[in-house]
Amino acid sequence: MACLKLEVRHSSVSRRQPLKASFSHLSSSMCRACRRRQHRSAPSQPSPMTRRTSSHLTLAAVVVVFLSFGSEPAHQVHVEATGPLSTTPGIGTIGTTCTRIGFATPRSHVSLPRQPLCSAIVDRKCLYASNNKADKDIDASNDRRSSSKKTIVGLTALSSYTATTLTAKLQILPGPPGVDGTTLAPYTDALIARDLGASLLCAVLGLAFVKAITTLASKEILEPRDSRKIIHTLSAPLFMVFWPLFSDSGGARVFAGIVPLANAVRLFVAATGSEDEEELASAVSRSGDAKEALGGPFFYVLVLLASVLVFWRDGYAGIIASSTMAAGDGLADLIGRRFGGNNKWFFNKDKSIAGSVAFFIGASACSIAIAWWFAYTGTLVPTMEFADVAVRIVIISAISAIVELIPIVDDNWSVPLTAAILAAALLQ
Repeated sequence: MACLKLEVRHSSVSRRQPLKASFSHLSSSMCRACRRRQHRSAPSQPSPMTRRTSSHLTLAAVVVVFLSFGSEPAHQVHVEATGPLSTTPGIGTIGTTCTRIGFATPRSHVSLPRQPLCSAIVDRKCLYASNNKADKDIDASNDRRSSSKKTIVGLTALSSYTATTLTAKLQILPGPPGVDGTTLAPYTDALIARDLGASLLCAVLGLAFVKAITTLASKEILEPRDSRKIIHTLSAPLFMVFWPLFSDSGGARVFAGIVPLANAVRLFVAATGSEDEEELASAVSRSGDAKEALGGPFFYVLVLLASVLVFWRDGYAGIIASSTMAAGDGLADLIGRRFGGNNKWFFNKDKSIAGSVAFFIGASACSIAIAWWFAYTGTLVPTMEFADVAVRIVIISAISAIVELIPIVDDNWSVPLTAAILAAALLQ
């Protein structure tokens, strides 16, 4: 009895699947006849038995080719004859009566070449060559787009620091107040270096803080909503803690403003689908959608930028507006989602009593702490007793908490605007 050994080679897995088809009616004499016909210059007509043998071999090869296109992509089908049919050990020459085997796949049409059946090989790599090339082109395009977006953030920060430093050295930016208080002293190199160093320190520490929170969110240690509100609650207060490091020069606020400006650019890049800022987009959005980064988080850094450039350390308006927006609104969401399920306000079902209490306590505590820190460092000395300052801050926080409940306005801008106006009226 002769055997036909059919072997399927898979490229996606490191294994081989041998299949054998047995034909009891084949004899060694037929093999010698086939060899004689192959070596003749003018081959004679194959006998009926030979044609039947070739048809069996063809059928077996077709079956194996069909089986090779199963759930696992087969790249090669090797047909090998062993036993009495073989003229040489390992691989035998069966003949060329079956010269073409065709079969269809969902992708393309493949056929065996015109060669002996025992050495026919079908290489499916060519089926996917064009698709792989298209995928590589798409990946390369995405990489270039992501790299260009990442470059935008770096160029924005670099150009901002360079332009601000040059304008300060050229005395375009105002220096510190003079001795008499009516004139301005020169913006010296030492003051420029101090403000530049303070700004870079805030930028690096802010980047590290956000990276730590986004990493925890990406590892699912923190939920996206929690990570978003933690960043929301702590970013502005931690930034303001370092404000005393800046000099008294009028241009110091410009150096400080580069920090929220760079973060605004990062959020914009993250919202447009940059893979480098994918963690940031997921951490600052409610549902993980990158486009949400252009909502509340983007408005947050814009308010902080306005507080730096417009109010700075000249009064309490910017300080209290940023503290109320950050700590008040952030804690209201964190506490309200956990403890406010059964105590919703009757006129606004999206807000809870627990969240409003957290807003009031968080805004009051954060604003008072920052005001005390500025008074302690001499950055902003109040014109009244600090106890009076604390009482007025509590009043501002209570009114801001009420404004936050109004459903017809967006609390992203109504809360800091209310706090800034009240601070300017009560604490100047």
